[in-house]
This record gives sequence, C-alpha cells and structure tokens, in this order.
Amino acid sequence: IPHGESPYALTVDSADNLYYAAGYGGSFGGAIGKITPTGTTTSIISEISGSAPAATLNRPQGITIDASGNLYVANQYSCDIFRITPSKNVSLLAGGSYGVSDGVGNQAQFRLINDIAYDGHGHLLVADDTRVRSVDIATGAVTTVSGETYGGYHPSNPTLYGSPQGISTDTDGKILVADYYNRAILKIQDDGSSTVFA
Repeated sequence: IPHGESPYALTVDSADNLYYAAGYGGSFGGAIGKITPTGTTTSIISEISGSAPAATLNRPQGITIDASGNLYVANQYSCDIFRITPSKNVSLLAGGSYGVSDGVGNQAQFRLINDIAYDGHGHLLVADDTRVRSVDIATGAVTTVSGETYGGYHPSNPTLYGSPQGISTDTDGKILVADYYNRAILKIQDDGSSTVFA
C-alpha cells in the first residue's frame, strides 16, 4: 500500500483480487486500490477532490463488490455511496447529504457510514451511525431496515444500536451487525427487530 494511505476496508473478487478503501489519516480525500494475488498494487481511484461529485473520495470507509464485479464505495464524510464498474466508470448510487431520510439516489441521506456489504441478492447493507440501511443497487432506493435516531451504550437493552461498525449476512440471509459501543454482535430478524447473537 502506498505511503500515506491508511486502509479502512477490504473486499475480494472472484479471482482473489483484493480491493481496499483508504484515507489519509483524518483528512478529506482517499484512495481505492487493487492488490492482485501476486502482490501487484494498482490505483483504481486516487484523488483529494474531483469535478464530479460521484468521483470525489471523502474518507472512504466501506467497500464491497457484487457478482458482476462492480465495486461500491461508501464515503463517510460526504455521506454517499458510489459505484465503480469494471471499466472504471464512476456513478453516484445513493446519498450525498447528512441525515437519516430514506429515498432514491441523491434524495436519500446517510449520517455516518461505517461499513457496507453486498447481500448477494441485489442490495447493499449499510451500517449507518445508529441504523442499518438497505440500498437497491438497480434503483438506488434506500430504506431503513432497523435502528433508531439515537445511540450510545445500552447495557440493559443492547439491541438499541450504539455504533454499528461492521455488517454482514449469514447463510440464511440474516443481517449480522457488530456494535462497538454495546460490545455485541446483533442479528436482525425479518421484522426488523434484533437479538443478541454474541
């Protein structure tokens, strides 16, 4: 990894190429890189700012990939998620302003994206501050799956999200959330409620 880049997130494609999202300390900007199985590192996107909003990196905190090889990158500071195709075309998928509103494309808001994951069924899962969100990759529609507008340490009820930092799914398609403040792994049920998994 080039000097000065601090990786935040990783994903791997079907050919075992590793992609990383990196920032420059706590500053704006960032980089998206690729490391091949033989160790060769190349830059996918590296810039402090760009003329197109979708191409701007503002502390990319999450990265994932779908079955078609499209990369999805979540910017924590600019509250957006964009897509990078295998031919490196970049487009905004959703977000771009601070808040918690659901919506389509740039009408949706994010507050503090900590991680994203592809669920294998056409949706991105987003650990967004004290909420879990879902993004339809075909339409850019964002919906809130679970969570509230407040967070923090809830020892008597750890299913109230404190700070979801990691997100994934199990083999049954259930969403798993790593909650930093509540020191717990939570599993989200079909009705949006959550239970302590570990």
